[in-house]
Amino acid sequence: MHSRSGGEPKIQKGVDGMGYALEGRLLEACSCGGPCPCWVGDDPDGGTCDAFLAYHYDRGHVDDVDVSGLTLALVARIPGNVLAGNWRVARRKA
Repeated sequence: MHSRSGGEPKIQKGVDGMGYALEGRLLEACSCGGPCPCWVGDDPDGGTCDAFLAYHYDRGHVDDVDVSGLTLALVARIPGNVLAGNWRVARRKA
């Protein structure tokens, strides 16, 4: 996600070929000390990162789906380096 002033968001292609153009804000808080090292691919402080992330899309789309005005929030436990995967994410059961 990125934010630019004026104009339409630039269309990007994900690794799976899905097209998206997003503009909005990110809120992140985690258990790491100071700035979270996970954002630059470093190992988390203490070996595990417990994080809260919220993305608010001021405007944009994912393929043909308009996501303007939507917010996505998640709580995650990242066991080790963020790039290694294996995230555990809390999910709401319907």
